[in-house]
Amino acid sequence: MTSTALRTQLEIRPLVASFGAEITGVDISQPLSPETIAAIRRAWLDYQVVFFPEQHLGPDEQTAFTARFGELTAPSAILAPLDDKHQKVVEFDSRRQPEEYAKGTRHHGWHVDITFQATPPAGSVFNVVQLPKVGGATLFASAQAAYDILSEPIKRLIDGLVAVHDVGDLAQRSATISATGVWEDQQVDGRSIEHPVVAVHPETGRKGLYVNPQFTRYIKGLAPLESAALLDLLYDHTLQPENVIQYRWKQGGVGFWDNRAIWHRRVADFDPDETRIVHRVQLRGTRPVGPAAGTATPGGAP
Repeated sequence: MTSTALRTQLEIRPLVASFGAEITGVDISQPLSPETIAAIRRAWLDYQVVFFPEQHLGPDEQTAFTARFGELTAPSAILAPLDDKHQKVVEFDSRRQPEEYAKGTRHHGWHVDITFQATPPAGSVFNVVQLPKVGGATLFASAQAAYDILSEPIKRLIDGLVAVHDVGDLAQRSATISATGVWEDQQVDGRSIEHPVVAVHPETGRKGLYVNPQFTRYIKGLAPLESAALLDLLYDHTLQPENVIQYRWKQGGVGFWDNRAIWHRRVADFDPDETRIVHRVQLRGTRPVGPAAGTATPGGAP
C-alpha cells in the first residue's frame, strides 16, 4: 500500500505495511463531497483503522461525520450516553472511568467492542477531547493481518469453529446506567452469544479472527483445556509486534476503526492525576458470518 493523493487534497499515509494510516488534507467537521466520503470509506476498509490529526470536533460534528458512513447505534448497555442531546455519544473520562480489566492478566485490556451482543458495531469513531501532558496512547491489533499469516492447518482447524461471548464482570457496571435502562437490544444480563471464530468481512470478503480476550469465553465443542489453549494461541499470535501499532494521539485527533477487523486497548502510560477524555460514536453492524456453513449462529448459546 502506498500514499495516495486525491484531487480533494486528501492524503493517505500508511503507518505500517499491514494496516493503519493517517489521513490529512481534509476537515471532517465540514460537509464532505461524495468523492471524499468514498475515499475515506475505501481507506477505512483497506487500512482497518485510520486517523485524522488535529480535527478538534464537538459531539455534534463527530456524530454528523460518523453518520456519513452508516446508521448510528446507541451506546453499549454497560455505558450511558454523553447527555440527553447526544444519545449516540459515549464519554470516557479517566477521572470517572473504573478499572475495566484485571491488571496482570496475560492479555490485559485487549478487546473488540461489544461482541457480547448479537450484532456488534461495524465501526467506531474516537474523538480526543483532552489529553494528559504525556501519554494517553491506544494500541491497535489487526485480526485480519493475524489470520492471513496463520499456517494453513490452523486456518482449516478454526474456519468452522464457533465461540461463546458474554459481557462477564462488566455487567456489574450496569448500575451506573441512567434510569432509562438497557439501550436497544444490547443485554447486560449475562446471556451468552455465539459468533464464528473466523468472520468473513461483509464488505471486503476478507477473513479475520473474531475472538478477543475480554468477551470470548470458550470455543464450542472443545474440552476446556483445548479451548483455553487454542484461544491463547490465537491471542498470542494476534499480538505479535508485526500485527500491532501504538498510536500516540495529539490534541484534537480522531480515529476511525473497523470493529470487524481490529482489536484495541487503552495504554496506562500517563500520570493518573492527569485527565484523558475521549468521545466515541459507533456504526450499526450486522451479525458476523463465518467462512464455513453453519458458523453464523441464529441465536444465543443455550
